[in-house]
Amino acid sequence: MVDMRTNPRLRHLLGAALAILVLTGVLAVSAGAQEIRIRVLDGRNGSPVPKEEVQIWLDRKSVSPIVLRLDRDATARIRVNPDVTPALRVQSTSYIDCRPLRDITVDRTSPSWLPYSLANVLKSGLVLPNKCGKVTAKAEPGELVLFVRPWHWWERMWE
Repeated sequence: MVDMRTNPRLRHLLGAALAILVLTGVLAVSAGAQEIRIRVLDGRNGSPVPKEEVQIWLDRKSVSPIVLRLDRDATARIRVNPDVTPALRVQSTSYIDCRPLRDITVDRTSPSWLPYSLANVLKSGLVLPNKCGKVTAKAEPGELVLFVRPWHWWERMWE
């Protein structure tokens, strides 16, 4: 019987085998992952909204969102696997959302925006509705466009 404690070569081989197994598992999990871009625009004039954060939920059951900071192009990026996570929900943290209220659903925990299919976002892109103005946008495959607007002073009073 070979004792691993006294045979450094065997320990080295087993360590290398374990590292290969772990790396193979990580690559297999990330192989299906694709990048989703969330672009945030002002619904009144179409200008980018930098220095904002968006909250993303990757399934219906998650209570805690993933918070992503937008870059200077008003875009946040996240890698997701559509085989594992078929839909996502998104919301701005500091601005008023320009989607109509009919796009909100109330579940047992709290109101939340309807989920959007990752397959559709990856295939053709998705531009969310804009009730704040007549501005429209085009989305590229893998991109979701969210329209927001700043709070009015009277809305801040009720916050």
